[in-house]
Amino acid sequence: MKSWRRSRNRPAKRYNGAVKSLLERRQRHWRRQALRVALLDGATRLCCAALLALAAAVWLDEALALPRQIRLFLLAAGAMALLYGAWRLLILPLARVGERETLARAEARWPQLRSLLLPAWELSRGPLPEGVSRSLRDAHLEQAEACLAGVADEPLFRWRPDPRLIRAAALAALAALSLGWAPAGAFGRLLLPWNQAPLERYVSISPGDARPEWARSVTLSASWRPGFSGERGGLSLWLGQEGGWRRASWSEESSRGCSLVLDGLTAPLRYRVEWRDLRSRVYTLTPVLPLRLEPVLARLRGPVDEEVALGPGQDLEALRGALVTISGRPNQPLSRAWLRLSSLPRPLRMRRDPAGEYRASFVAETGAALSLDLEAADGRRQPDSAVYQLKVRRDQPPSVQLLSPLGTVLASPSDSIPVSYLARDDAGLSRVSLLLRPAAGKPYQITLLRAGGREASGDYALPLSGFPLGRLELRLKAIDTAAAPQSALSAAAIVDVEDLQGGHERALRLWRRARGSVDAALESSQNLAAASKDMSALAAAMRGDPYSNAALADEVGASAEGLAASSPGNPRTRERLEAARALLERGRPLQDLEDLDRAAERLSQAASPLESAAAALARGKAATRNLARAQAALAEARRGLDSLQRALESLPKVGPASSAARNALRLPLGQARSQLDALSRALERGDYRQAELLARRLSRELARIQRAIGQAAGGSREAALPDWARLRLERARAQWEELAKGQARLIERTQELEEAKVQRRLEEQRRLLGELERRQEAAIAAALSSARLPAGALAAMRAVRREFKARAVRLAPALLDRAARAARASGAKEVASEEEAVAAALRQGVGPVALDAGGQAEAEGSEQASLAGRTELLRQELESLEDETGASAREAIAALASAHRKQAQAAASLNRRDGAAALPAQRRALELLTRGQNSLEAAAAGQSSRRLRLLEPFKRSTGALRLPGGEGEGGSERGFVALPAAGDYLPPKQLRQELERSLRERRPASQDALIKEYFKRIAQ
Repeated sequence: MKSWRRSRNRPAKRYNGAVKSLLERRQRHWRRQALRVALLDGATRLCCAALLALAAAVWLDEALALPRQIRLFLLAAGAMALLYGAWRLLILPLARVGERETLARAEARWPQLRSLLLPAWELSRGPLPEGVSRSLRDAHLEQAEACLAGVADEPLFRWRPDPRLIRAAALAALAALSLGWAPAGAFGRLLLPWNQAPLERYVSISPGDARPEWARSVTLSASWRPGFSGERGGLSLWLGQEGGWRRASWSEESSRGCSLVLDGLTAPLRYRVEWRDLRSRVYTLTPVLPLRLEPVLARLRGPVDEEVALGPGQDLEALRGALVTISGRPNQPLSRAWLRLSSLPRPLRMRRDPAGEYRASFVAETGAALSLDLEAADGRRQPDSAVYQLKVRRDQPPSVQLLSPLGTVLASPSDSIPVSYLARDDAGLSRVSLLLRPAAGKPYQITLLRAGGREASGDYALPLSGFPLGRLELRLKAIDTAAAPQSALSAAAIVDVEDLQGGHERALRLWRRARGSVDAALESSQNLAAASKDMSALAAAMRGDPYSNAALADEVGASAEGLAASSPGNPRTRERLEAARALLERGRPLQDLEDLDRAAERLSQAASPLESAAAALARGKAATRNLARAQAALAEARRGLDSLQRALESLPKVGPASSAARNALRLPLGQARSQLDALSRALERGDYRQAELLARRLSRELARIQRAIGQAAGGSREAALPDWARLRLERARAQWEELAKGQARLIERTQELEEAKVQRRLEEQRRLLGELERRQEAAIAAALSSARLPAGALAAMRAVRREFKARAVRLAPALLDRAARAARASGAKEVASEEEAVAAALRQGVGPVALDAGGQAEAEGSEQASLAGRTELLRQELESLEDETGASAREAIAALASAHRKQAQAAASLNRRDGAAALPAQRRALELLTRGQNSLEAAAAGQSSRRLRLLEPFKRSTGALRLPGGEGEGGSERGFVALPAAGDYLPPKQLRQELERSLRERRPASQDALIKEYFKRIAQ
């Protein structure tokens, strides 16, 4: 209970000399109630209005992104409205709450207090009014307090909001709840509009601060957030560089947003987005190297250990049950690494070894997709790891190829066959053997390789000295390392072992015999038949002798054909005999050098197995077997050295080539023999390292011997190939070209004369038609004066006149005949006679027109005759050149003879001023000259090829053999066929690895075109 209730029956207390009555206490209490109700009502209304206005402004700004000026205006208007609302809803209602209003409200509430409280309050506050005594005042106060004391204890002022305020409060509550979903900074944007607000409230910017992969394309995008309904557009992108900020253009713009693709980002880049007066914060793109293991190696442990470098899109093949270890060194610090296999439910954790490599192992059981999942120390993950396909296969049988020799080759028992092979197996090779099946005797095999890898290639020099004459079959056999070994055979190669040295000696004997026969034929023409027969026999023997120089054999054959076509009475027979003698004199030194080179080649073939056996002994591999190989190769080298010495001693004692070869080979042969002796002693005492060193020196000395022989052969080339024949052939080709050009010029001039002739004939025809037109005009005038002529005849005459006037005759002859018959039938004989005369003149036409009138045709005829004479001289020159050099130019000579006849025909026609008859003959002559020129070029190329092949044996590499059955010109080439080594079929391993590594390098897309152009240039 209030204090005034507790002191109802107590005497009034005095405060500062005054008594605080019950009326005063209750009046103050009612006034506080009124103030509280007014404050609650005004504050509620003000808060509701403020919340609604604030929510409306926030969501309006969120939807429309109001500019700063409008937000400033809204802030000022809101502040003024708040002040006015506080004045109107708070200050004024509180000021209206006074004593009198409170007491008047109490009198209205309780009727028994009516007309008591207000007078009592007035009497208690001021001086006594006039005419009112103190006793009356006290009595009135006592009565008022007595009545006031009987009033029930109820509040006088209660706050009961009206329905409109309740609805407003509900709306304000909803507005307050909606502000909970307002974005951060929404209130600060309105309450502090002078501060810069972030653009990210309305625009979503991607990728923000990011660390993209180095050299990858990055897409910058700015898209409007959902719910923004303001005016879209006007977004600008700014890129920060060293010189400051520059504005960039978007590559794509739409109502939803904008985007820009940055190609090949390789340096940090700052960027921001602006719109109106809003600006986003500055974002930074920092390119980082992609997470990668360099290189990714797969180590396979099975029958044969293998290491494979995995590249993009590369498949990994492994045998079932093999242990596969994936390893690699990261290009940047990693926190974790996993190896994911599609065949396993969980990834395999890759462990880091002390060397810094990450590795994980598994057993290959089934095919799967492999990928690496890497996580950097800063938390980045590898976005697009390369996927490698693991293919698990069963063990397959091996494959083996005989690379050389292929097909059938021809060799002598003194030769060595270079055998090259290539063998592969998916698991590994245990042995590669060479199977030999001679024509007579038992087959046997030679082991070429033991315990190889998955791929093996090599060379082996097979000596033929121990095989009988006849056919020798070669095959390769490969066996793998599987638990149940599998084998494979290669295709067979055939070596025809023949006594080639005997055939070569017979050819040399025929050479000496042919030389004597040619000398005898030069002394007496009666010996021509014997010389021709001996030259033909020599040519046949050389073509069948693989050791004879192929180019010399062709030259001898051509000379033999020329002698066979000669007769004792032919003045050119002696020239052919002298050319044959010169050929035999020049060719013999070159043939001797080729024989010497062959002996040096056999010696080099013996040095190769000797060097390989000595190297194997130095490494301590199979000492017993390799020592036997070395001793056998040493014996073969001694035999080759003796053979070379004998060939050198058999060279003629005279001649620059023989002397040069003898002087150049004397010292190397002595050194090679001393090194062979030292090598033999090193093998006997077991000093294999010294033996390996001596074997290498021996190989260099033998290579020096072959180079010396080649230099001696080059010095003899001038004697074997004189330049006069080549110069004469070049002059003949130049003369032929001038003949063809001159004939073409004559054809053009004859065509011009014919065209002028046609023009003159056309002019004569036009003149004749003009004259006939005048005569037809006179005939029409005569017909008009005769009344007896029918109308149809007159119309035909006028049609004829029109054709004559147009200078185009089509129906005029028929019309003239019709008009003449009609005129004669009607009795107009004069008109009929004139029409018949015009028709006769029209049918007769113009007479023959001469080719020219100034003698130009005769001049061209003389020039054509001169050209024919030059053609005949060129034919004679080619015949002489063919006899002297053996060059085959028969087709060219025949073409010149035919062209000469056609040129003579054309000259005769031109002299008769008949260009029409001359043109076909001239064109045919040009056609023959062109065809013959091509034949001459082919003959010259063949001659050059034959002469260049004179030195071909000295340029071949070791391991060159002949194919059987070659016949030189008109057949296959008779030169040596180089047998490739096994390494010639394989690209260098270092090159393959470099190309694979370069393909894995990441690069900016803008550089692709330059890289493609670079590879295109080096490929060309």
